[in-house]
Amino acid sequence: MSGAFFGDKVSPLSDTTNLAPAVTGTDVFSHIQNMMATTIPAMVIAFLIYIGVGYFVIDTQSVFV
Repeated sequence: MSGAFFGDKVSPLSDTTNLAPAVTGTDVFSHIQNMMATTIPAMVIAFLIYIGVGYFVIDTQSVFV
């Protein structure tokens, strides 16, 4: 799910990524570059949480064996 949000933020074909620069009169690629300051840390935090849950919370043994 977080990958979908990340892809939506960095894709120049996304509706919301095109709407904001169109309204403000800026370039799409400069808008994407400015969003990276918040998008990349959020993606890294989500990745670390998913890794932690995968290794420490989810049981590796199958219940139905």
